[in-house]
Amino acid sequence: EVASIRAALQRAHDFGAGRSPLTTPLLTPVVAAEDLAQDTSFLRTSQAMTEGLAERQAMALQAVVDRHLELEKMAMAVAESAGTTQRASYEKVEKDRSDYEKHKERKEAFAQEVANMWQEQEERRHAQAAPSGGRGGSRRGAKGGR
Repeated sequence: EVASIRAALQRAHDFGAGRSPLTTPLLTPVVAAEDLAQDTSFLRTSQAMTEGLAERQAMALQAVVDRHLELEKMAMAVAESAGTTQRASYEKVEKDRSDYEKHKERKEAFAQEVANMWQEQEERRHAQAAPSGGRGGSRRGAKGGR
């Protein structure tokens, strides 16, 4: 296990051509964006990680909004039973609910738009890789068939 970790670290150092975060200027990437773009495994895991994070954040935000609406409804019920409500409060609650529904629809549309964007990028990547003839293209085809 130590040998495999050491080998992976050595490959990483070789790939970085000796550049280190300690020797490069601040905010200079150790690995070029073009090199990362060619690494399909990295792109897949990075995309999955980003999608997972965005999904968890969306779920957390949704839970906060749902809890807010629940508490607001409860507060309005208490105020109504105490006879202290005003019509303007009900109108505001209804407007807030309407705004929330519109936001929910926009969020779903945006999620679909992002999914389409990722799909288009993936299709472009495959289209760019496909025309390359020779051994590289045939090996990709062989791996894709497995």
